Amino acid sequence: LDAEKAGILTEQDLAEAREEMPIAMYDQEFRCSRVTQEERTLITSEMLSQLPPVDSVKLITNEIRKIVSIDPAFTGDVCKIGGIVNTDIEEERNIHPTKTEEIVLEGKVVARHIGTKNFIVDTGWNPGVADALAADEAGYNVIRFNSAAKPMDERFYANMRAEGYAYAARQVSKLQVARPKSQELIRQLPVAARYKTTTGGKLLIVPKQEIRKVLGRSPDDADMWMMGVYGLQKVEPESAKKQSKSQVPNFVVLGVG
Repeated sequence: LDAEKAGILTEQDLAEAREEMPIAMYDQEFRCSRVTQEERTLITSEMLSQLPPVDSVKLITNEIRKIVSIDPAFTGDVCKIGGIVNTDIEEERNIHPTKTEEIVLEGKVVARHIGTKNFIVDTGWNPGVADALAADEAGYNVIRFNSAAKPMDERFYANMRAEGYAYAARQVSKLQVARPKSQELIRQLPVAARYKTTTGGKLLIVPKQEIRKVLGRSPDDADMWMMGVYGLQKVEPESAKKQSKSQVPNFVVLGVG
């Protein structure tokens, strides 16, 4: 049933769906169009190739937003930490930690280097990193991102992971995101952003084990970047004419434990 022609939804409902959903998903759910596997990604390689450099993003928004995105991992997996400024990864760490304290310390170093106290941390299976940062006397602003948790908008998304990738995809389509400098990130994003729909018609990013089979590794770069882009909307912006990086006051990086 073509919802646009049937008149079962208001034009406002359809407009909201067009704004929130990837075009392929909208066509499938509301126009009953067939969607190929190649189209079932929120972020395509072509979309990424059209993105502007970071300086253009700063000029468009006339503001600076900063955040440190942390995708914790232990037992040999790579823990990705990215210092993100206006969606551009300015500082990056790839570590193989055995303790929470190692991730916290590296995150604080990255925060100091880019001049921010904003963090977004994946708390899906271990909230320890977010808890430690939130309790730190430096007064960090910590956003908790639980991929499996309920999304803010339950009409279209099955969980926060789906909502996060959908938000990042909208920013990409609006050219509000800087072109990634990392070729590995560019390789990962179109695969990490692949989606399915639930029986209730909600968007669901494909399981990580399926993504691993295609990439040959976990989509750590893509997940860290996605969380950072999602988190930037929730932090206070700075003026683009504000102090230069060298003028940002240093704050002490303290060990934990």
